[in-house]
Amino acid sequence: MLAARIDLGRVQKIRIAAFWIIALTLGSSLLFVRSGWEDTAPFGIGIEDVIELLGLGLIGIAVTGRLWATLYVGGRKSIELVQDGPYSVTRNPLYVFSTIGAFGVGMQTGSLLIGALAALITALVLILTARQEADFLRSKFGAEFEEYEKRVPMFFPRPSLYVEPETLQILPRRLYSTLFDGAFFFLAFPLLELVEVFQEQGLLPVLFNAY
Repeated sequence: MLAARIDLGRVQKIRIAAFWIIALTLGSSLLFVRSGWEDTAPFGIGIEDVIELLGLGLIGIAVTGRLWATLYVGGRKSIELVQDGPYSVTRNPLYVFSTIGAFGVGMQTGSLLIGALAALITALVLILTARQEADFLRSKFGAEFEEYEKRVPMFFPRPSLYVEPETLQILPRRLYSTLFDGAFFFLAFPLLELVEVFQEQGLLPVLFNAY
């Protein structure tokens, strides 16, 4: 069976490579983009600042959610079929929270459009990855995964399905790794602020405004 020959590690490597390509491409283009809301401040409140603040909130949700999901799966995804906690409402909570984080990172430009574009690209890559992983899990766990697949959505959470176990085994190394990965989301704020300073000083040209 083709699914049985799927290498989950290879799928993950492709996903990571795709993300680096997307991040470098999108990041390079952001050097020449400025928020269209920069000079808009109704009631004295800058819309650009509000968008960036909301984006930081999304990043916080993403990092916290990824840690929560890691508490449950902790490197056991290819060993056992985790169906509790966040995995009881969506089969890919790490991917859901990563998409939320991508939205927040994009919003650090002060643009809702850039945030939505970053989230959309991230979601597409992760949904394709999730489908490949589903083939692997289906071949490994058979009927158990098929029942789980029918009951729990692949991506968009269904909160009414939530269940949690009485006990939970935690793997600290995986938790620390996820926390370290999450720190990269927050790096978007100082980096994009630095880009804005360079633009204001005329060191980087502004090719177009994004709202």
